[in-house]
Amino acid sequence: GEEARRLFEKALEIKPDYINAAMNLARLDELEEKPGAAGKRYKDIVATFPDTVPALMALARLAEDEGNQQEQIMWLEKARSADKTELVARVMLAEHYFRKGDIPKVERLLGEMETEHPDQPAVLAFKGRLLMAKREYNRAVPVFKSLIDLFPEQAIGYYLNGLNQLKLGQKKDASASLRKAHELMPEDLNIMVILARAELETGGYEQAMKLSEVIKDVAPKSHQGYEIEGDALMGLQRYQQALGAYDAAWDQAKVRTLLIKRFRANLRVSKGDSFYSPLLDWLVKYPDDVQVRVVLATAYEANDQAEKAVPHYEKIRELQPDNLVALNDLAWIYHTKGDPRALGLAERAYTNDNTLPAVLDTYGWILLNNGQPDKALRLLTEAVKGLPDVPEVNYHYAAALHKVGKHEQAYERLSELLSTSGDFEGRAEAQLLIDQR
Repeated sequence: GEEARRLFEKALEIKPDYINAAMNLARLDELEEKPGAAGKRYKDIVATFPDTVPALMALARLAEDEGNQQEQIMWLEKARSADKTELVARVMLAEHYFRKGDIPKVERLLGEMETEHPDQPAVLAFKGRLLMAKREYNRAVPVFKSLIDLFPEQAIGYYLNGLNQLKLGQKKDASASLRKAHELMPEDLNIMVILARAELETGGYEQAMKLSEVIKDVAPKSHQGYEIEGDALMGLQRYQQALGAYDAAWDQAKVRTLLIKRFRANLRVSKGDSFYSPLLDWLVKYPDDVQVRVVLATAYEANDQAEKAVPHYEKIRELQPDNLVALNDLAWIYHTKGDPRALGLAERAYTNDNTLPAVLDTYGWILLNNGQPDKALRLLTEAVKGLPDVPEVNYHYAAALHKVGKHEQAYERLSELLSTSGDFEGRAEAQLLIDQR
């Protein structure tokens, strides 16, 4: 402490440009929690010797501690310029620009890092993350393989590989990779959360439940453990318990995702209209929340309250004129009420997306009922390919076949539909077509 400081100060008296002594005095200031004094010493050093990377990096660290990001970046850039082999500054800068979405700067830094440190784990990790950010998931595969092969005892390779596998739709492989990452870093909250979500994706509800308990222990004030528990319980069809878990999560964080999950769990366990209240209350506070409004409107529709859905769909269209759900569902509701606006809305939905089976079905059925059977059949043929197990779509397709004179094909489809499906919208009309044969 004091003796070391006296010796370093004496050394500087003898040799004022003795960098090591000045650096050690600055470090002593930091240890004694005197960041202002330390910062002044580091700045004095770089004023005389601008390329002193340890001093530049120390100044970047002090700026970060003060929450001064702009100054932190300035010192990191100076450290990077001072030494083309300096890795830590480049990694920190790359992380900063990655968060900002400044991909060109990340690519430039990655090029510099690869030149000097091609096999460092941080460099390989950034290379893979950059490819993922550019949605080049297949190109990221060999990068993460190299990271795992070179550093098999580090969790980062398995973790990033798992994320990439999720993007590629390889859910089981992703779970295996993330389990390995969790094994290597069992206390890492982020890995636990992603692993739990991967388990949920593959139906591993019991495994996700176990992880949720660990997450709650590690981060008792976070909503994530309770939310994952609720998701797992929903998957296990234990809806009342799921609602309790979501309520506990809601107590920790009043966010939209939990609002919607609580609502959907409530739909499973409650009677009457009281479960709509949380969404309606939310929309009083946030009237422009399109996602919540869509959830509310589609729930009204599914529960035979289409008239209550209409004003919400109209509000959504006011906010987002080309919102596909609002266009399609409003077209359907208007059609059932004989409102001539249905055709225009269905056509606009089709113009925005001519591949979605639900849109093809709505537009095709409305066309069929507006005297355009040939065009309707073309659309409904594609709709039934996309939704082969939906009875209503099969009925619409069969009705179009019948309308264009393909009676035998229509009767065959209708007979199969009536014998294999329970109650569905249009069943009576389908039976009538068969009876008129």
